[in-house]
Amino acid sequence: MRNQLLLDACIAINLLATDSASEITAALDIHFLMAKQAAAECGELHVDQETITVYRRGRVSDTPPLAHVLTLVGPELDAYVELARDIDDGEAATIAIACSRSLPMATDDRKARRVAVEAGIAVPTGTTTILRQYTEAIGQSRQEIAVLLQRVRDEASYIPRHTDENFAWWQHHIQH
Repeated sequence: MRNQLLLDACIAINLLATDSASEITAALDIHFLMAKQAAAECGELHVDQETITVYRRGRVSDTPPLAHVLTLVGPELDAYVELARDIDDGEAATIAIACSRSLPMATDDRKARRVAVEAGIAVPTGTTTILRQYTEAIGQSRQEIAVLLQRVRDEASYIPRHTDENFAWWQHHIQH
């Protein structure tokens, strides 16, 4: 069975910017999940009852689904309402589901990471960890990694903080 990872909007946007989301899921043998609220924060996504697919040029892409939709149920709704007082809806829903269903999650948002850890979730995975694992899994060259990271920087406007555990790796490869 594939590993599962619950994404928030910022991670999904960063992965979409790579233009390699399907390849990432295959290389890492991972299945992405998203709370419906998090998916709603990503303008390039089409959310139906079960899957989240990508819009390209105004229509749903023919690529495999980016993720499967998770809807808040039962006590997750109460947790979501409480969390949404301090963080945005997508991150609140993601944390509520991660706690309730014991799922690992991914976010780059500092406050959401802190709230998740306080709620008993393992430290969330970040964009750079996913990208580093992917590039190592498929053995990308330094030049290919630079192109991948430049896409994320330029198309998703993402640059990791200097405190990110993979900041030195990012800097080493993006300055190619």
